[in-house]
Amino acid sequence: MAVSLLVQIILLTRGLRNRDKDNLTTYLQEITALCNEVLENRLGQTIIVQQVEQKLDGKFGSVSNTLITQDEMQHIYDKINTERSSMSEALEARLSEDHDQLKNICTQLETQIGNVTHQLDAKVQNTQDRVEELDNAIQ
Repeated sequence: MAVSLLVQIILLTRGLRNRDKDNLTTYLQEITALCNEVLENRLGQTIIVQQVEQKLDGKFGSVSNTLITQDEMQHIYDKINTERSSMSEALEARLSEDHDQLKNICTQLETQIGNVTHQLDAKVQNTQDRVEELDNAIQ
């Protein structure tokens, strides 16, 4: 999912090169929406992990009603906590990577937008200079 959104963002940035200054706001809004979608997906994954943790806790409660010894129950609980911790660390690492990727993409977009804006300003100035030259030539 994040890869397809990354591809969409890259395509939008390439589209910026072929657009005029008026469409930059629209593209920025689309890019922001895509970034928000990625963050919402990550939040959804966090919620799923929390639900799994709650179910694991519930299962542990039902296991405690069986004839398992205290040591065996402690071993199971420790194993669950280890898995939970491992899942949380993996999710945090993934979220951190996604955050860094989004930051890099945004930085690149800002640079490209700045370049496009500079090019458009130069073209506008060039056009104004030509108009002024033609106006002077007519007079």
